[in-house]
Amino acid sequence: IAALLSEDSKQVFYYRRVLWQYLKDNHGLECGSSTFRRYIAKTLEFAAYFTDQVRIPSPKGTTRFETPPGQQAQFDWKGSIPFETSDGEKVEVNVGVLVLGYSRFRVFTLTLRKTQDILFSFLTEA
Repeated sequence: IAALLSEDSKQVFYYRRVLWQYLKDNHGLECGSSTFRRYIAKTLEFAAYFTDQVRIPSPKGTTRFETPPGQQAQFDWKGSIPFETSDGEKVEVNVGVLVLGYSRFRVFTLTLRKTQDILFSFLTEA
């Protein structure tokens, strides 16, 4: 954990939950999310990593409205994200996110390019 949260690490973890999932998937961590968060909170150097990060505040006073099932979805590209493969190659990836209006269910796609064909294919599959 200390190595992953150090300044030498290329990876940045903005949330404890993402770090927990990364450790579960890649390093065989076998504890629950709440246990992990409690451990991070009690270890001052780890807790400081998350509390010192500058986060974008959520807008105040936004009104949420509901739509019937199947009526609305929102799509957005998270584009040109620099990514380094396991063999050191640097590529830019794009993440497409579709959020269904009624259930707030999210569907993601990872692509190397943002084209209309890729967009239409993703929307059809989603």
